[in-house]
Amino acid sequence: MISIKQEGEYDSALYFFQIKVQLSDSINNITKSSQIANVQVKYETGKKEEEIIHLNGLAKARSQRMIVLTVASGVLLLLLAVVWMQKRKSQQQKQKISEQSDKLQWMMKELHHRVKNNLQIVSSLLNLQSYRLKDEESQSAIRESQLRVQAMSLMHQRLYQVDDVSLVNFKLYLTDLAETLMKAYGYNSDSFDLQIHIEKEMMDVDTVMPLGLLVNEIITNSFKYAYKQVDRPSLHINLTDQGKQLNLEIRDNGPGMPDQQTSKPGFGQKLIKALSGQLKASYSVRNEQGAVYQFTIPVQTEKAA
Repeated sequence: MISIKQEGEYDSALYFFQIKVQLSDSINNITKSSQIANVQVKYETGKKEEEIIHLNGLAKARSQRMIVLTVASGVLLLLLAVVWMQKRKSQQQKQKISEQSDKLQWMMKELHHRVKNNLQIVSSLLNLQSYRLKDEESQSAIRESQLRVQAMSLMHQRLYQVDDVSLVNFKLYLTDLAETLMKAYGYNSDSFDLQIHIEKEMMDVDTVMPLGLLVNEIITNSFKYAYKQVDRPSLHINLTDQGKQLNLEIRDNGPGMPDQQTSKPGFGQKLIKALSGQLKASYSVRNEQGAVYQFTIPVQTEKAA
């Protein structure tokens, strides 16, 4: 039989065994909790590290974008500055060219104005000289020279009255010229049939100058010889533009070209031939209910065609 003492020792051993088991379970629980906590800490730490790496990547990308944006902005500003400077320089050059052009235009106008005044002085001197001459032939020669000078004076007058001194309104010039000659020979618009048709109005001054003198010579001959026995004089001037050439026709309603004038050309006819050569023009003269002059003028001789 088990004694009371032994029974007491058994109970004490069981008690301590139970305590040991409880302590062992507690230690195991603590160990497991610690392990779980470590795993959780490692997980959280890894997650934080990944987040930090991600944030660092974002920050680095943002920094790179800022650098690129800053460089691009700097380059853009530099390009804008260069463009602005070039534009300003171009505007200054254009302004300078415009000022020089305006100055040149003014000088050309002033030149034409002075030439016109000088030609008027020459015309006045010729007029005074004609009063000292007694024979009609000499007076006629002086008068014709005076009309030629007036034709050139009209040209220069047209040139200093316009903005572009390189071009002349040929229709207005011919109208002025014909009306001046008409009055000089004692005719007026009521008793004279003057018709001027010009397709190419604006022409280069280098073409108009010889062409105007040529027309002046022809219509002067008409006023001198054609209308003495004509009830209603007529003068038709027609200029057509054919693209590569200009066709000029001048006709009156007089008796036509006299035989002696055709066979023995005077100064006027020689001048017409010389001016036609200057224009590189071909021409013909015929009688068809009056004298008819026809000229073919190559367009390439014009600078403003």
